[in-house]
Amino acid sequence: GMTWVGVGMTWVGVGMTWEVDFRCAGDPLRYFERNRAARVLDDMLHAPYNTFLDRPPLPMKCNTLLERLTSAGGVVIRGAGRGYEVVLCGRLATGIWALPKGTPEIGESREQTAVREVTEETGLQVEIQSYIDSIQYQFVRQGDGAQCYKTVFYYLMNPIGGDISLHDHEFDQVRWFPADDALRTMSYENEAAVVEKGLSMAVRG
Repeated sequence: GMTWVGVGMTWVGVGMTWEVDFRCAGDPLRYFERNRAARVLDDMLHAPYNTFLDRPPLPMKCNTLLERLTSAGGVVIRGAGRGYEVVLCGRLATGIWALPKGTPEIGESREQTAVREVTEETGLQVEIQSYIDSIQYQFVRQGDGAQCYKTVFYYLMNPIGGDISLHDHEFDQVRWFPADDALRTMSYENEAAVVEKGLSMAVRG
């Protein structure tokens, strides 16, 4: 194991210390060639070596923190055939409609996180049918400016109780949408692709 002990400065491992030279961070090729720690860091984040070389996701700056995050959520479906409906969660201020998801608590499995977060955010009691897929995206976190790489794991779910009126305050509204309307309404294309895949899995049974 390795522990991060500085802000863009030093990686300390078992009996080993690597200094990261961020002076060439603006040139990804030189950055990775000259910094062993940068390559180790990229490996620790489970990203392929050429991630930054082929398509730098976000501009690298001196003292940039890098963090790998995970979440889990669900595609909750009811009905059958052309009558399928999907639950979406919305925010009035931004007009965003998205799938329910959230961050794991200590000791939780991905499946446990997905069920808990979907229940909290939709008000529905749910059970997992199968794993669908994952999506990845990047963002800069406010506050510390960390460059975050997030993976969200989605599961196909059936409602077994509860009611959308019982959802928490994470979203302003929670609604059932006919499948086609849900796909047109969703704000994020990668989430819509997950819903399409989930619907095809439900149709196949």
